[in-house]
Formats: sequence, structure tokens, C-alpha cells
Amino acid sequence: MSVNFFGSYNGLEVREAVLENSTNSVSILSFGAITRDWRVDLGSKAIPVVLGFDSIESYWNDKNFMGIIAGRYANRIDKGKLKVGDFDYQLLLNDYPNHLHGGHFGFGKKNWELDFDSSRCSAQLRYVSSDLEEGYPGKVEVTVTITLSGNVLSYEMTAVPDQATPINLAQHNYYNLMGQGSIWNHKIESVATQFTPVTKNMIPDGRILDTLETSVFNELLDLNFSTQKTILEADFKKQGVDINFVLPRNKISSPVMKVVAESGLCLELFTDQPGVQFYSGANIRNGELGHTGTSYKAFDGFCLEPQHFPSIVTIPSFPNTIYTPDKPYSQVTRVKISNL
Repeated sequence: MSVNFFGSYNGLEVREAVLENSTNSVSILSFGAITRDWRVDLGSKAIPVVLGFDSIESYWNDKNFMGIIAGRYANRIDKGKLKVGDFDYQLLLNDYPNHLHGGHFGFGKKNWELDFDSSRCSAQLRYVSSDLEEGYPGKVEVTVTITLSGNVLSYEMTAVPDQATPINLAQHNYYNLMGQGSIWNHKIESVATQFTPVTKNMIPDGRILDTLETSVFNELLDLNFSTQKTILEADFKKQGVDINFVLPRNKISSPVMKVVAESGLCLELFTDQPGVQFYSGANIRNGELGHTGTSYKAFDGFCLEPQHFPSIVTIPSFPNTIYTPDKPYSQVTRVKISNL
């Protein structure tokens, strides 16, 4: 394990921690707490299983949230409207007419403090979000510990506010288990049997539907992953999927989603969160060169983002995400990538 100088940009001095073992190598940046690269040995090759860039300039210009920790509130908030107690707040609108992934300069555009523990093969990142940053009330102290153990990458997150405020963090890797090309032939299965349908502005409409009822929401999709199907079979018109799945209460020892690729690599996702956003990468647009030496394009990577439901703070029927000094936020998510 090592910590290196990655680069400087706009006055930021960005550091990189490299977590390594006999079959995996993972690069973590202080900027955005980004998982920049994850190489998995497959035969004589090391496959890049997450999308990423080789320069801090590319990440500064990126609008796809590549590899970041999203916050203070991941996903969308309808019209950026927020009420905490008796007070109303207006968040910045960076995905008009919505607030998305923490705003114009959310956690993914901040330079975190980075430390490492070589004995655990882990990197610890810390960021203090100030009162009214991007419009949110209260100061929040955030810690993310990323650990590589065998073929499992763990993300342990805590956030302690000094007053009541909404918190919803999400790890935002784009995965491609082939290392390059489109993700259409990746096969997915999940324990989720429900999802939250959305309006044309991508905000949940308050319903929770069974995945067998996908056609009620969109007749061109099949979101029933109780049996394994390719992303193309789920989205046969290639319109793109960006939806929150409702997870059953489960122990983190059991995977909530499983993805298999023709390469022979298998991804299993473990989390203690109530939902996971599946995004098939329809809007990937970037002129920056990625790990493949070319610019990434639509459907070159997919996201599995464990988190709370989108826009909970505007939908009274959804679970509460307001945290306090006495009730801090926490999340544990693990990603296992193995060779079948």
C-alpha cells in the first residue's frame, strides 16, 4: 500500500492511496473520495472494472459523478425544496428543476483529508461540510473508510451533524466487468421485489410498486430481476434505466444484487441501506480519456448506488432521513468481485 501525490488543480493538492493484494489493485483519491481505478486479475490480464480518469483535471470537468462519494444528499431532491423543523431551505439546482448529488459542488468536488492504515489495507477520508453549504443546514463531519480485503472492497461511512439535517451518502462507481465496451450483456439478478416509480422529472411519485408490475410504470422496461437477465433484456429499446429498488430488510452477509459478465467476473453487492439506485449510464458524456484510452460513451458503465430513496425529504410517506447529533448517519456497503 502506498500514498502518492496525484496532481494539483485549482489550488487543490490531490493525494492518491493505492490498496493492493495479490489479485486486486484499487486507487482512491482525496478529491471526491473517488474510487479512481480497480484492477482485478483475470488470467494474465488486470481488468479495469470501474470507469475512471488519469488526471485531476478530468475529474474536475466530469459531470457524471465518476467514482465519487455523493452527498450531502445523494440522488435528487424535488425542486431543491427542504423543510427541517419549522424552517424552509432552498438548495442549489444543478439538475434543473432538481437538486442532484449534493449540488454544484457536492462532496464529489471537495478535497478530503486522506490517511491510510497499511495493516488493514484501508484508506480513511474525512470532510467537514459547513453550515449552509449548498443550502443545507448545520455542520456535518463525514468519515469514509475504504478497505480492501481479498476480493472485497468495503465502504464504511459515518456522518455526524451538529443539528438536524438530511444526510444520504452514496458510492457512485460506474462498473464494467468486461473492462471496456458496452454493458448490455451483463446479467443482473436481485433480491429486490419492489421499486419506486418516478415522474418525468425523475422524482418518485410516492408509490412503491412490485417489480412484476413494471409495465404499469413503463411498458418498455422489465425490472423483475428475481431471475437473472441481461441489461438489454431489461431495457430492450435501450432507453436507459435510472430507478431506485426497494431492498428487503436483510443482513449485510447476504448480497442484494449480483452481476455476471461474459469475461467470467461476478460482482456481488452487500449493503445495509434501504434502497439501491440502478443506473445503466445512458447519459455518460465526457470528452476526457478514460482507462481504455478513449472517451467513455453512453452505456459504457452501470451504477449500483446503495442509499436512501430519492427525494425522501419531499415525500412524507417515505422513511425519514433527518439525522441529529444524537442520531448520526452510518452506512456499510461491500462490493465483491470474483472470478467464476
